[in-house]
Amino acid sequence: MGLRNENRPTNLETKNTAVLFAAQVGVAIISLVLSLFIARKSGAVVFGKYSFALAFTAVFTVYSDLGYNTLLIREIARYKTQASRRINCF
Repeated sequence: MGLRNENRPTNLETKNTAVLFAAQVGVAIISLVLSLFIARKSGAVVFGKYSFALAFTAVFTVYSDLGYNTLLIREIARYKTQASRRINCF
């Protein structure tokens, strides 16, 4: 049993997924290199404080979104003609 044609991803969807994945990998690599650089230049105490501040703020980033991105994606998919109005709210 194979996938029906309407369930298969298009080339654009595959390309977009690959670009998003590559961007996430790039951000992870840059973050690692930057953390190593900061650790080498600042010393153990300062880097420990930096790491604690980063971890502390990471806890709250989970709550800062509160599902808004998921809601925005669903609404744009539902009302494609009004997408620019929903994105440009400022």
